[in-house]
Amino acid sequence: EWKTYYKSGKLKEKGNYKDGKGDGLWEGYSKNGKLSWRGHYKNGWLEGIMKYYRKNGTVKLEGKFKYAEKDGVWKIYKRNGEIKKEIRYKNGKEIRN
Repeated sequence: EWKTYYKSGKLKEKGNYKDGKGDGLWEGYSKNGKLSWRGHYKNGWLEGIMKYYRKNGTVKLEGKFKYAEKDGVWKIYKRNGEIKKEIRYKNGKEIRN
């Protein structure tokens, strides 16, 4: 497991490498130690569900990456957990209706 730290000594990021490339679950933390994002890498590419969190721990944004590009429906959430907006992506580009 690979880790980086803030100057304060608190954990900044952690994840795994396989054959020199990011692989598996990765997490990023704010300076106050709270989880700020969580996602997966496959062969060095962001791949699968990615979630970004608010300081209070609720999900702010979530969506899927495919070969490190946004793909499918990305959801932006209100502070109360309700969906505020949905944006569709294909090959990293927003699809407008």
